[in-house]
Amino acid sequence: MLKRIKELVIICENLGYRYESPEWKANHKRLWEGVEQLDAEAGDALAPGRHIKWNVADGYAHYIVIKVGKRLTELAYLPYMDDYQFPGTWVQGNKLMVPTPVAAQCATNLNFWKTLINKQKS
Repeated sequence: MLKRIKELVIICENLGYRYESPEWKANHKRLWEGVEQLDAEAGDALAPGRHIKWNVADGYAHYIVIKVGKRLTELAYLPYMDDYQFPGTWVQGNKLMVPTPVAAQCATNLNFWKTLINKQKS
């Protein structure tokens, strides 16, 4: 799974801002298909592969969960579009960390919105 996460980070780093180019559209599609696949495999719980995001300014800070511990959760950062970062994360050694309760609450909030949107669609 870590290899797949690293591949998605590389795609995200290389996206650039040429929105209308066929290359950008193809890479954008590949990025989000990969993120959605990992997220679906992780399920609704806070688990490796889960895509979590926090609102920052007029966008989101995107992350993928690598490892969940009792106190801390390790994340992979997706530098998407405006490159927003959630201020609750920090680097510890060579790992990006966030408190597990903060990440778990984010996952719970995302589940709520996903459920609400799916209900409205049906």
